[in-house]
Amino acid sequence: MNTLYVFREWEDDYQLIGTVVLSQGTFHFAYAESYLASTSARPISLSLPLQETPFSYAEAAPFFSGLAPEGDMKRLLAESVHSDSCAVMLGRLNHESIGGLLFSTVPSVEDEHAAYLPLEKSDLLRLRDKPRETAFEMSMTSRLSLSGAQSKAGLYYADGPSGGSWYLPESTAPSTHIVKTPQSIFPDQTLNEALCLETARQCGLDTADWMLLPLDTGEPLLAIRRFDRIFIESPEKHIGGLPVPKRLHQEDFCQASMLMPDMKYEPTGGNYVNRCGSIIARASSNPFGDRAFFLQALYFDYLIGNCDNHLKNHAVCWNESWDACELSPLYDITCTTIYPNIDREMGVSLCASRRIDEVAPEDIARTSQAIGVPRKLGIDLYRELYATFPKALDSAANRLAHAGFEHVEHLIEHIKGELDNKVQL
Repeated sequence: MNTLYVFREWEDDYQLIGTVVLSQGTFHFAYAESYLASTSARPISLSLPLQETPFSYAEAAPFFSGLAPEGDMKRLLAESVHSDSCAVMLGRLNHESIGGLLFSTVPSVEDEHAAYLPLEKSDLLRLRDKPRETAFEMSMTSRLSLSGAQSKAGLYYADGPSGGSWYLPESTAPSTHIVKTPQSIFPDQTLNEALCLETARQCGLDTADWMLLPLDTGEPLLAIRRFDRIFIESPEKHIGGLPVPKRLHQEDFCQASMLMPDMKYEPTGGNYVNRCGSIIARASSNPFGDRAFFLQALYFDYLIGNCDNHLKNHAVCWNESWDACELSPLYDITCTTIYPNIDREMGVSLCASRRIDEVAPEDIARTSQAIGVPRKLGIDLYRELYATFPKALDSAANRLAHAGFEHVEHLIEHIKGELDNKVQL
C-alpha cells in the first residue's frame, strides 16, 4: 500500500477528502483539489487546516496516530500487518474509526459488502473472558479501528420488544456502541466506569449513554453508546433491515493540539488546562459554555478520583453538516484511586505537582481562570458540584442496583472516604 484515501460521509455518498501517501517508512497527508474546491470543505482537524500544500509526517502523524489502536491491540495489529505505521494500520482497519472518516486503499468506497452479523450470547461471553484475542478478531472482521489501550469492540445494538440484539458490523456498516471488557488487573472496572458515568449524569453533566451487559457469573461488559453516531429520520438507510446510523466527525484533544498519543498525560510543566482552553476557544461554537462544562468535568474527575483524565478522554464533535462543533459528552470516567497500582497524578491536573492529593483551595480558582472562566463563577461551580456530589453518587448506586448490580458498596465507600479529604470551599 502506497496511498491511503481519506473519505467522509457526505450527502448520502462518500466524498474524497485527501490522501495519505507512504514513502520510505514515513508519510504525508494532502487535501484533494476537488475537496478544497468544494464550498462544504472543512478541516478534518484543528491541527490540519485547509491548504493546498501537503502536511509533513510531523504535522499529520498526531491526528492519524490518534485513530489507531494502542497497547496490546496495536502490538497485535502491527504483527498482523508487519508494520507499526499508523497509516498502514488504518489501511487494514479502514472502514470504521473514531469520528466521521473512512479510509480505503483504492480511490472509492463500496458498500456492497456492508452487513450486520448477528452475535450470540456465547460471542459476548468470549469477548469478556478472552478480551484480547476476541476484540482483535472482531476488529479485523469489522475493519474497525478504536483508539485506546483497553480491549473493546465496536458493535451494533438493535432494541426490540423482547430485548435487544447485538451485531458485528462488517465492511462499511457503522457501529452504535463501544463495548468494553473488564480487566482482571482492575477488579470491577466496568461497574466502576458505569457508576462514575451515572454519578456525573446525576450531577447534571452531559455524559455518554451506557448500559451494563450481565453474562452469567462474572463481571459484566460495559456498552457505551457512540455520540459520534446518530440516527436521522430521513433519509434513512438500511442494511439487512436495520437502520444505519450516520457518522459524526470528532477529534480528541491530543489530535487537536498536534500531540502524539504518548503525550496524552500531562508532563511536568505541561499546563494542559491552558491547552484545553485554547482548543475549546478555537473549535467550539459555544466557547464559554464549553469552557465552563470542561471545568466542571475536571472538578468532577477530582471529586470522583479519576486520574486517567488524559487528553484523549476529551474531544470535540461536529454536527452532521460540519458547520458547528461543541465539546463531546463525557466518557471514559473511572475512579482510579481505588487501584493502588495506578499513579495518583492526574492526566489533566489542577495543581503544579499534578497529584490529586495535593490540590489546594487556591488551585480551584486558579484552574478556573486558566480555562477562561471567571474566578468567582469557577468557585461557585465547584461548590455546587461538591454539594451535589454525595446525593448523585447514591442515586447512581441505586440505578445500578435496580439494573441488578448491587455489589458496588466498596466503590461507594472508597469514593466517599476520599471525598472527606477533598477541598471544601
